Amino acid sequence: MRPAAERLGTTGWAAAEILAFARLDHPHVAAVVPLGAAPDGPRLVLSEPFGGASLDDRLGGEAGDEDAVIALFAGIARGLAAMHVSGLVHGALEPACVRLDADLRPRIAPPRALWDPGAPDRPDPRYASPELLRGEPLDARADLYALGALLFHALVGEPPFAGAPEAIRHAHLTQEPDLLDVAQGFGFALYQTVALCLEKSPRDRFDDAASFLETLTADARTVARRHGLRG
Repeated sequence: MRPAAERLGTTGWAAAEILAFARLDHPHVAAVVPLGAAPDGPRLVLSEPFGGASLDDRLGGEAGDEDAVIALFAGIARGLAAMHVSGLVHGALEPACVRLDADLRPRIAPPRALWDPGAPDRPDPRYASPELLRGEPLDARADLYALGALLFHALVGEPPFAGAPEAIRHAHLTQEPDLLDVAQGFGFALYQTVALCLEKSPRDRFDDAASFLETLTADARTVARRHGLRG
């Protein structure tokens, strides 16, 4: 667990975290090459040829296809699980950090500030956990909050909260997301997945990415049965 304040600046992770991420070998984690201790600017490069594609390119203003979204987020969860097992907390998960290959398989990249010269100094508030916004220490459950916000966006067509950045931060801290569209348009297990991720208190969320994945894929089996497929 690391202080959230260390993740809000332009450098984000410590050098040891960058090296630990670079050593990960997982199909849902992006390959990176560390650049050394730069005082500012990029500290690593993404070494895989994604052609610039990311989850940003898939999040439009329309609701997502249920089974495609489940398959996509199962991959993201597996990448997060690999990071968490290695003792890493992302702390700034957002659409640009989910890189997509030609077959739309996701790979998690580190915080944008480490590899994108045009990245803002702070994580995208639309996907920031309450504890991150309060400057509290982060653990894996902060990443699961961000994952839930991304999943909400992919399903509904917009993030849980909208508006000016300060209004979004206030909403993450004080307001409950409107889950009606998720409840009415998708299966119960998928609704439950989003709802648990977006709990204000970390202790009320999933304990880890493996628990998230178990609930998410339970809904994938529901989708398969709905379409007459064998799950």
